[in-house]
Amino acid sequence: MENKKVFLPEEPLILQNGMVFPSRVIMSPMEGIMNSPLFFRTVCELSLADFWMPPFQGISPHAVPSPGALRKKYRIYLESGLPFFIQYLGHDPAAAAEAVRNAAAAGIKGVNFNFGCPSKTVLKSASGGAVLKEPLLMEKMLLAAKNAVPGMTVSIKMRIGYSSFKECKTLLNIVKNTGVDFVICHARTVEEKYSFLSKDAIKERMDMAVEEAGNIPLFGNGDICGKEMADLYFSCGCSGIGIARGLLKDPWILERLKNKSCPDVSAGRKRFLEVYKNSLSGKKGKGTYAECIRLAYGEDSEEFRNMIRENRKG
Repeated sequence: MENKKVFLPEEPLILQNGMVFPSRVIMSPMEGIMNSPLFFRTVCELSLADFWMPPFQGISPHAVPSPGALRKKYRIYLESGLPFFIQYLGHDPAAAAEAVRNAAAAGIKGVNFNFGCPSKTVLKSASGGAVLKEPLLMEKMLLAAKNAVPGMTVSIKMRIGYSSFKECKTLLNIVKNTGVDFVICHARTVEEKYSFLSKDAIKERMDMAVEEAGNIPLFGNGDICGKEMADLYFSCGCSGIGIARGLLKDPWILERLKNKSCPDVSAGRKRFLEVYKNSLSGKKGKGTYAECIRLAYGEDSEEFRNMIRENRKG
């Protein structure tokens, strides 16, 4: 792909419907982490993000959360002042449409559909990454969602394919004809789950994805833990990047990539975990706190072992 534009992380991104992202680096959903209110409050207290999208809310023809249920569940996010999107997971077009209508009625500004989750449970339910095996179903869901509330910002998070990254040619050609406002694309396929990808493989795949996405903003996602990997995705022409577990290794990574003044990585991790720990009350939130330490330092680290010992004593 020649003459592709390389965007800067700190640049705002204006979507086709007029919605503005303050920057081109966003926090991508992390199951088991971002759905913790204490984690959210810690991120807000330290001003580490300017956009929030927690992990998926399941939907089905017989189970679509009402506007009242959504307002209750996501109250702290809606009141935070951060741009807030809800992520849905399902495989039924009618449920997708109702979910968008209910989200709009609850005051939620954007909806994201998860077509990337590779967990066995989700795949058995024919949702998440499994939808990529049925491109026409994906198309019906997105058209139903866009038509339900025309002004709503609708996006997707997807793997680059189910079995092969070359499937993105078909998938993204379908997506860009549905009116979707942006795409978060993970560089791995569903079947690859979390296996290692070389930088050359990521570049080949994201070059292809950006080209196929055309004018739809495409956020790259996967293994972004620092500037080198962020630069790799931007060099492919990605409109932005979504960072998930990299934030646990460097909590200030989103701000650092925007050239803001930040504590060094080690001090930042300690500060983040200190603020999070101070918010704990009894056993509430300890599981997520433990997972944050594991992802920040590793299972074999002294920090993680100390935390395990503390929990056993407590």
